[in-house]
Amino acid sequence: MKSVGIITVHDIYNYGSILQAYATQKAIADLGYKAEIIDYKYPNPFHQQQQSLKSKALAKANAFLKDLLPGKKYSTYVNNYKTFTTKHYQLSKSSYPTVDSLMDNPPEYDIYLAGSDQIWRPEFVKGDPCFFLDFVKGKKKIAYASSFGCTSVPEKYKKSYAKFLKNFSAIGVREYAGTEIIKELTSIDAKVVLDPTLLLNKNDWMNVMKAPKVDSPYILCYGISSKDRYLEKLALHIQQKTGYKIIRINGKFYDYFNSNMKYILDAGPAEWLGFFANAAVILGQSFHATAFAVNFEKPFLSILRGKENHDSRQKQLLEILKLQHRSIVAGERFPDINNSFLKIDYSHVNEILKKERKSSLKFLATALNQ
Repeated sequence: MKSVGIITVHDIYNYGSILQAYATQKAIADLGYKAEIIDYKYPNPFHQQQQSLKSKALAKANAFLKDLLPGKKYSTYVNNYKTFTTKHYQLSKSSYPTVDSLMDNPPEYDIYLAGSDQIWRPEFVKGDPCFFLDFVKGKKKIAYASSFGCTSVPEKYKKSYAKFLKNFSAIGVREYAGTEIIKELTSIDAKVVLDPTLLLNKNDWMNVMKAPKVDSPYILCYGISSKDRYLEKLALHIQQKTGYKIIRINGKFYDYFNSNMKYILDAGPAEWLGFFANAAVILGQSFHATAFAVNFEKPFLSILRGKENHDSRQKQLLEILKLQHRSIVAGERFPDINNSFLKIDYSHVNEILKKERKSSLKFLATALNQ
């Protein structure tokens, strides 16, 4: 059995990052390979992602105050992440806390894969060579659903990006903008593939979720709160028509006392999946909120910010699935809440998703085997 080493963002407190890393690993394993995630730590000093003293102090204060709430919310949140990754990740034997530690002593695999997530986003990774598998010598390198997270690469990174990309034997990216960037830098034709979370079906995710203890229908809210708390106001608008309770994942310690909706401050990835799988309606200002709403066949609205770099992933997925009408830009007039809003016929959507999943898995299998 050939081994595959995966490099991606896998060790931060972000549901999408954790679940895409797990899905990439599982999809490769299901194709008959021994798949491991290279335990490369991000962010590290190379990325220069330094919070201001004020931001650090506020984050620590928020965590401390959450732990004064019943159930020690922040500590439980951290433990739930650890429980999921310990149970479901297959990690490399060694950890790599810096660029040099990985470049100087890389793990040995038959094949190396970069992706997915925004591992090539200049703003975040600062041209980190590790995410382009530059530490790999003489072995096959492929990319699956890697994202630039932007529509153009800054001039200072173009030369190094072009050099790195030319060393891949196959490149699959998550957005059409990524294919244009690669074409411009290298003349290589990359393929647009599904985010790895969509390579797994609803039953796959049901097997790793943890169902919430909620005894009545609810509207689930997830994502960064948009301007003027549009997401929360939209949820209250839907509640007026349906009577459903509102559950909001994440928030500050003081949100625990909010009487309009229930804030879940301690959900790990398994709990997050459970809330999505059991929701009556999903409102998400997040690509992965949209992806999981579709995978779990839920009525949803994908809330856009009105900024191309932020919205392109959601808009592209909705276009592929012919669900453009399930998006709304923050600040727009609230939709009518009727039977057509509260129910989506997923029969046609599932046919498209099945076709896209088959195509993406074929690309991945061919790239690994060629």
